[in-house]
Amino acid sequence: MRICRILPPITLLLMLSSALCAQSSDSLFAEGNRLMNAGHYAEAVRCYESIVGQGQHSAALYYNLGNAHFKQNDYPSAILCYERALLLAPSDDDIRFNLDLARTFTIDVIEPLPQLLVARWASSLTHLLSSNAWAYIALLAFALALVGMALFWFMRRPGQKRLFFGLSVAMLLLFALALVASMIRKNELERTNTAIIFEPSVAVKSTPDSSGMDLFILHAGTKVRLLRNVGSWFEVQIADGNKGWMEKSSFKKI
Repeated sequence: MRICRILPPITLLLMLSSALCAQSSDSLFAEGNRLMNAGHYAEAVRCYESIVGQGQHSAALYYNLGNAHFKQNDYPSAILCYERALLLAPSDDDIRFNLDLARTFTIDVIEPLPQLLVARWASSLTHLLSSNAWAYIALLAFALALVGMALFWFMRRPGQKRLFFGLSVAMLLLFALALVASMIRKNELERTNTAIIFEPSVAVKSTPDSSGMDLFILHAGTKVRLLRNVGSWFEVQIADGNKGWMEKSSFKKI
């Protein structure tokens, strides 16, 4: 009985805390935007980063934070923020444009490996929508498949049965596609294996040790893919397929 009496106040307290946190984040975001418009970019960065520190994440937040870093010529930080924003809103053209613009200020020019047409098409399709949007499509497609199956069983005419059977199969295929796309996008958000280099210049080693042979040099702002790690050393791969080892302190994960 005591637990029943305690639960409502606790629930109310949690709801109030959540509301206050949201209000605080909205106020900080508005203040950050005001500071950006006034040209106080360093102060705007502090406002936006305070929101991130509260555990709040959104494409708009990282986009504005990237803009504030860009205005201060901090291109590695701007690229990192734009990449994070693009993960949350993969079809946003403004984010992609600013990311491409920020990359023009980096030193390394790396030609990516050619990608198979099917792989490129699949990647483009997956990144059209967010994980949640794909999940909603999967649920809707599954519901329509069930409706189609029900109508298939109740219809008497062969033509109608074929129509609703075809509809059910198509919706089940869409359900499978959307579910896989949602899982891929969710995995990208939760287990990101890419990073941006922040050291002005870093030698990529042949072995996970400072005594290893220098394979090539990378500079701040370059994106790498993280393959595996040995202690504080990570094996990385760049867009042209070259691999090597660098220390964790050289980069920040997207």
